[in-house]
Amino acid sequence: MNEQSSLAATAAKNATGQMGQEERRASFPLFFVLLLLVYALTAAAGLRWATVSGVASPIWPAAGVAFAALLLGGRRLWPAVALGFVLAAQLTGADQPLVAQAAIGLSNGLAALVAATLVRRLQPGPLALTCVREVLVLVAAAAVSSAMAATAGVGILLVRDVVPLAAAGGVLETWFFGDAVGILSVGALILSLAGLRSDALVTRRQVGLAVSLVMLAAITAAVFFGGQVPRAWLVFPILACIALLYRVPGAAAGLVIVSLVASAGTSMGHGPFVLGGPASADLVLLQQFLTVTSLTKLLLAAAVHERDSQLRLTDAIGKELSAREELQRTTSLLNVIGDAAPSLIYAKDREGRFIYANQAVLELYGCDVAELIGRTDADFAGPEDAAEFRRNDRRIMSTGKAEELEEQVTGDSGTRIFLSVKAPLRNQGGQVIGIVGTSTDVTERHQRREELVRMAQRAETAQRAARSSLYEIDVATGLISRDPLIAELCGLAPDRIVPTQHGWEQHIHPDDVPAFRNTVRVALERFERFAMEYRAVAADGRHIWLADTGQIERGADGRPTRVIGLVMDVTERKVAEEREQLLAREVDHRAKNLLAVVQSVVQLTRADDADALKDAITGRIQSLARAHSLLASSRWSGVDLMPLAHEELAPYAERDSARVTIDGPHLRLKPAAAQSLALVLHELATNAAKYGALSRIGGRVDLSWSVRDGQAILQWHEYGCPGGTPPGRAGFGSKVIRNSVERQLRGSVAYTWADDGLQVRLAIPQDHVSRLAEPDADAAGAAA
Repeated sequence: MNEQSSLAATAAKNATGQMGQEERRASFPLFFVLLLLVYALTAAAGLRWATVSGVASPIWPAAGVAFAALLLGGRRLWPAVALGFVLAAQLTGADQPLVAQAAIGLSNGLAALVAATLVRRLQPGPLALTCVREVLVLVAAAAVSSAMAATAGVGILLVRDVVPLAAAGGVLETWFFGDAVGILSVGALILSLAGLRSDALVTRRQVGLAVSLVMLAAITAAVFFGGQVPRAWLVFPILACIALLYRVPGAAAGLVIVSLVASAGTSMGHGPFVLGGPASADLVLLQQFLTVTSLTKLLLAAAVHERDSQLRLTDAIGKELSAREELQRTTSLLNVIGDAAPSLIYAKDREGRFIYANQAVLELYGCDVAELIGRTDADFAGPEDAAEFRRNDRRIMSTGKAEELEEQVTGDSGTRIFLSVKAPLRNQGGQVIGIVGTSTDVTERHQRREELVRMAQRAETAQRAARSSLYEIDVATGLISRDPLIAELCGLAPDRIVPTQHGWEQHIHPDDVPAFRNTVRVALERFERFAMEYRAVAADGRHIWLADTGQIERGADGRPTRVIGLVMDVTERKVAEEREQLLAREVDHRAKNLLAVVQSVVQLTRADDADALKDAITGRIQSLARAHSLLASSRWSGVDLMPLAHEELAPYAERDSARVTIDGPHLRLKPAAAQSLALVLHELATNAAKYGALSRIGGRVDLSWSVRDGQAILQWHEYGCPGGTPPGRAGFGSKVIRNSVERQLRGSVAYTWADDGLQVRLAIPQDHVSRLAEPDADAAGAAA
């Protein structure tokens, strides 16, 4: 395993090195616009200050912003400096012409570019100001940049006659020192803060720094706004303490505060550098003070930081040697433990290459450690499995969070399922450099789980089909655990079912609660099983019949300990029983009614011979049979008058359909009205066929109906039978018509013997009929 440890260490080192080379940079357009705006604002502030003092600005913070931005964001950004100066000049209404403004902005940008290039040549890494050498590089860059900007700027102002030749030397000096102070304070602050880790920005140490900076600001204000006594040295002790305690970031922040407060006080005529002479002389003294102060404090802070770094390095080397020895012992132990573990244990770099694997991984892939380390899953597993491993690893490295997931490996022996726990592998800096994981073979467990799921699904399907639900009662606690089907079975919300007997009784019909309680009590006292039926009340008020059966388990002392029960919905059975009883009574009632009607028809029918009597009785019974067929097809809910009329008149329109016309809205007849009207239409049609319009060539019959004034009005009109006269006496057919309409339906019958044939008007109360919006599908189908 020593060979594996060596290979793993090499792979880990390579992964860490790759991560160290990666840099995160902001997009160029965004950084360009940001630099332009920040430079414009700080330059505008400097120009405002120059206007107040009457000479060049005592401190030019924009120089520090430009210098730091080009080092951090890239030297391609230098045009943003030139544009930012022009924007600042426009915002402040500077006296220089636009050409001069553009030229000065260009010279400032080029000066910052040259300074940044010089730093890159002298300093290969980032300029974090953590050692004396880096501070000296900063000083050199500040001198070059300030000299270039001051020389070019003063030259431009001389050419444009903005500054007289006699004042050029003074302006050049203040310009130089203003830029230098800006780079040594603001630039140093930005560069030192950029080198800090994000987790170091808000700590107790930073709170102490803030308190120190407040004290420094108060002392500086007292010095530079408290008269002309030369006490500028008072700021040195606290500045030195800040540099010693908080290194370059603290020193740079303190220098910015001292520069701003001292410049403000001097510009307003206060402080130790206001000597009563020209303002430019006072300003030069201030700038020299700020330059020397910045240089000494930055060097002090860098020297202390460098010394501390060397001490930490020496200490770290000692600890590293001890750690390596301990690591070697630990690695050997971990290798022994890893090889003894039945699960797969492994680590990979960001590219998916193995940097560690225990013996179980080697056995799975059938290789030795030299073959595995530095290679990926794709070299050993199937392409689909390897692709899935890679997707999972990348997701975990991108989120930085551990995951538990199932993965599978397909080989010659079939597919094996592994439960994997994977987590990001991080270096000492917290950067994700790969992934570490364990995978346990759970194939058999997975198969058992799938079988349990299938069994549970089958059981649930069976329960749903049987409309049943299981429950279990812990007799000691009285708690009842039920499967979720009980809520669906009883039409209740799951959260409304309290898991106790009393809670369940709230959903039982009140009339059935006493019997329910008694059955449970007696069963628990005496029996091993029980069975009962009762009604549950659903949320919508429906009554649901339940069959409740249970098995009682008892302890060694004979006391009940647990009840396992089954509740089944037996409402498709209770309702069926009630319907059977109702149907039996209904069939008996209707059979008796029908036999009574048939008996009446037989007794009242008259004829001259037996054949005529037979035909008359048969026709009337067939009329009743047709009505019953339509009623049966609609389950005795009623009959549409339209198909009923077609059924009764169809035999008389078989040869010539034009002889019989039927028209009217769809009306549903109640069963009694359907039987009566069937006989009436049969008698009218029979009479027309024997004696009326249908007995003559060219004769025809129109049947129509409508609903008005609370009645259904039927009109029977025969044509082609002129000279009709009322018969001398009423025959059986007329008696049947009047008896059916007037007595049974409480309606009325009116006969009119017109010149062209008979007209019959039947009026039936509307409570025997109802209007249909659509045709009766069942009745229409039966008629068809």
